[in-house]
Amino acid sequence: MNQIDGFLRTEGVHPADIDFEQTVELFLREMEAGLAGEPSSLQMIPSYIGERFDPRPGECVAAVDAGGTNLRVSKVRFGEDRRCTVESMEKLPMPGSRGPVEAAEFFDQLAQHLGGILEETSKIGFCFSYPVEILPNRDGRVTSLNKEVVVKGISDATIAEQLQTALANRGAKPFARISVLNDTTASLLGGRSLYEGRCGAYLGFIHGTGTNSCYYEDNASIAKAPALRKVPGRTIINLESGFFNKMKRGVLDDRFVRKTLAPGDSWLEKMTSGQYLGPLMLEYLQTAARGGLFSEAASVSLLHLCELSGKDIDDFLPDPHGAGVLAALPGLTREDKQTIYLLADALFERAAKLVAVNICACVRKTGAGADPLLPALVTVEGTTYYKAVLMRPKVEYYLHRYLAQKRGLFYRTAQVADAVTFGAAMSALSV
Repeated sequence: MNQIDGFLRTEGVHPADIDFEQTVELFLREMEAGLAGEPSSLQMIPSYIGERFDPRPGECVAAVDAGGTNLRVSKVRFGEDRRCTVESMEKLPMPGSRGPVEAAEFFDQLAQHLGGILEETSKIGFCFSYPVEILPNRDGRVTSLNKEVVVKGISDATIAEQLQTALANRGAKPFARISVLNDTTASLLGGRSLYEGRCGAYLGFIHGTGTNSCYYEDNASIAKAPALRKVPGRTIINLESGFFNKMKRGVLDDRFVRKTLAPGDSWLEKMTSGQYLGPLMLEYLQTAARGGLFSEAASVSLLHLCELSGKDIDDFLPDPHGAGVLAALPGLTREDKQTIYLLADALFERAAKLVAVNICACVRKTGAGADPLLPALVTVEGTTYYKAVLMRPKVEYYLHRYLAQKRGLFYRTAQVADAVTFGAAMSALSV
């Protein structure tokens, strides 16, 4: 154990290297700078979605969830209690996920599946889980696509304009209102739809392939948007928190990040999210192998390992003697497996501290949580948070220790079924 502890400290990746309270304060400073339009690793992007939404009992809206591999088009109806119900949902492959398509074809497929719903409503909530510039009129201009989706000619396309054209070409009814938002904002609104009136603040947090967070900010504090500052109330701010870069990092982190695309970006995401935890763990293991922490036979096996996924780690941790990629490596002794486990535990401990830093900073920024009857609600979405074996318990430990024990703040985390669909529907009716 002393040898592993020394290795982690030498490489600058020991969980204790992250000073939790100091990093929360750094995160809050970056939030303030981003809101002021000053240089910051946090973009603090206004969603232009406020606190008020006004559904009529029985009103329905169209909710589109354009995700990484799937496209969901739903009809959502609001009841007397303002709660949402999904009346129908079509799930199909995301256009461009199984081969390149043109932008016109992308919007034509959307129009095809929206046509029937627009017989009953003229309002659309459109969750677009890709880089998009949200405009003051709540339309969205596509910046780029990722997640292996290829739609030619879609960059700089304005979603509302292209979709109206596609609907007109099909002879379908036009829509009167569209609200474009990202999945983090949709998650916040989905949680609010279920807990409306029972919480002092609503936040959204994504922890899956990537990571991001959002919360409601007082308009008067959003100096980067002068027109918005003149409007009373609060607006959801999308932090793009995966880009946070003020935490302490080690020499191992620097080596790892140099091997990734855009090595100067997305530090928090590359230290915590599902897309990177497997490759980062491989960097831990191979560096440790070169440093003599494993038997000779295990070192050879580890140094010949070409890739490692988050799932491979999750297969190993509950069953180090099983048939997973790590457990089945040739030449591993019992001590080698202990070393792998302890290195994985350290990796997740540090990642969990940084995830909790993000959430705690956002909860503090809302100013909510002092009233136990009105806790701050964090709606959490993402497979890494819920399925990575070591992640969630560690995050919740740090949240409780910092928010509840140290700050006396009341909060709750929630997983909401169909949160993104409900959130998209709510956004269509926000005023």
